[in-house]
Amino acid sequence: MNAVPLDPDSKDPIYDRYHYTRYYLEDGTALSFNLTEALKIEVDLNGDKGPNKYGRDRFIYYLCFKKMDYFNYGAGTVLFNIPKAGLYPDGYGVKNRNGLLNEHNRGCNSNNDQSCNGAFCTGLIMFDGWEIKDDYNW
Repeated sequence: MNAVPLDPDSKDPIYDRYHYTRYYLEDGTALSFNLTEALKIEVDLNGDKGPNKYGRDRFIYYLCFKKMDYFNYGAGTVLFNIPKAGLYPDGYGVKNRNGLLNEHNRGCNSNNDQSCNGAFCTGLIMFDGWEIKDDYNW
């Protein structure tokens, strides 16, 4: 695994804004890390190759260091009711599938044009028992 600093000429607004450290695995998967109140971990299944969309080839997890009622990451609340320290998918604690699919900013819905659209897909896959259901529209 090689640590690769963010390319200063990158046009990706998500990576530019939060100054991630990125690691590439031999299969091309990219892992990106950013530390706030929790460690944000982004997994991009095919590295820099497209489409680079949440819920399609890019998935978000948070390593939480303590129990929290909620965690907000600047683009809306991303986690709810964290029971203890641990690794949680974006959207953890959303109470139902409809919320994970249709939340305005982060819902797992390819018809939404928000910048974080699809971020809750990670939580949806967990909610569905780590299975991709027929209504997963990516």
